[in-house]
Amino acid sequence: MANHFTIIIPSYNNERWAKKCLGSALKQDYDSYDVVYINDCSTDNTSGVVKHIIEEIDTKASDVRIINNKVNRKALYNLFHHIRDAKPGTIIVTLDGDDWFPNNKVLEELNSVYNSGDVWIT
Repeated sequence: MANHFTIIIPSYNNERWAKKCLGSALKQDYDSYDVVYINDCSTDNTSGVVKHIIEEIDTKASDVRIINNKVNRKALYNLFHHIRDAKPGTIIVTLDGDDWFPNNKVLEELNSVYNSGDVWIT
């Protein structure tokens, strides 16, 4: 069974890491996921870098939403609101704006774990 995943990325002043972070999320070799990137009122060029990445990368993500907050809300606020607004039944994966997935098989591996029947807590 292919579970649906939503990758939520709260980010503040991550111009330096945005390409690696968002790129790793968009390049997942998995067919059932979406991405929410929240630029939390960054004072650097995070917004410009993210816009360029979206134009540049071909992705299997069913939906990619870029949120540009006008006020800095902090990570917990952003996670709470975007988890609440996520597609029903989706599995939430959070990724900080200065982190990245090590390869393009992360969601595939998570799907295997969720389908194993041996998941106690996540």
